[in-house]
Amino acid sequence: QVGTAALPFSANGRPLAAALRPAPPPGTKRQKLNPADAPNPVVFVATKDTRALRKALTHLELRRAARRPNLPLKVKPGLPLRPGGALAPPAPP
Repeated sequence: QVGTAALPFSANGRPLAAALRPAPPPGTKRQKLNPADAPNPVVFVATKDTRALRKALTHLELRRAARRPNLPLKVKPGLPLRPGGALAPPAPP
């Protein structure tokens, strides 16, 4: 007989010998840093002012600020802020 069940084969005709070979030993794993155990933790508490500022930024400005956190943000001076910290509600029509 030509076709015996001794070697399994896939649909494209190649034998599945690669699946039967032992895998090489894994290399050395890099240790992942736990963000909770950071050496110099910086705690950021969002306030109403920071939330209003974030909502006032465009998507591109927010992404640019996230990629370069050491650069100062250019805030538009026309943002009206209430003494409570949030943006003023829009006037009813």
